[in-house]
Amino acid sequence: SELFLKSDNFYSKPEAEQKNIQSVLNKHLLPFFKDIEFDNITDDIIEKFKIQKTSEGYRPASISIFLGLMRKMISRYSTAEIKKYYSVAKVINPLLILNAEEMAELLNKTKNSNLYIPFLLIFCLGGTLPEVKALTSEDIDLKANKISINKILGVDGVQKYRTKYQIRELSIPKSLRKILKTLTSKDFEK
Repeated sequence: SELFLKSDNFYSKPEAEQKNIQSVLNKHLLPFFKDIEFDNITDDIIEKFKIQKTSEGYRPASISIFLGLMRKMISRYSTAEIKKYYSVAKVINPLLILNAEEMAELLNKTKNSNLYIPFLLIFCLGGTLPEVKALTSEDIDLKANKISINKILGVDGVQKYRTKYQIRELSIPKSLRKILKTLTSKDFEK
């Protein structure tokens, strides 16, 4: 949570939303999950959290918002998300967060595989793995130098984001732009 609160993603939000996020973290998520590493949060633990919050009088919609924030942090800062989608666990240090050296090592080890571009996009843009896996060639505008993050790959397939706060347009760094220019539509289907 400390990393999230110091991130550009957090500071780019309006002040009222920042206060809401801090409130959810301090009143709900940290008291319950503070002693559990992201990679060790199971469905059973999530259910216990839901039961506790329901017994405290919170509505399912509110509980869903609390868990949505937690999911966002997990997908951004946990190696579990990467391990879940790709079988490269042996490449990844079991630490919660990859440092720059580990990111470079992971990129080097996946350079000739279909994992390279998703990891590169995650590391360069700060997107989540489900967001990157939902990208298509139509989401990348090299002329305008923008990538549109407007959907996510979930359990039920690709789903469009519904709120303006979820949708974002990101500038493409020059180094990434050179690589993206070499890709075709078929590369995104992999």
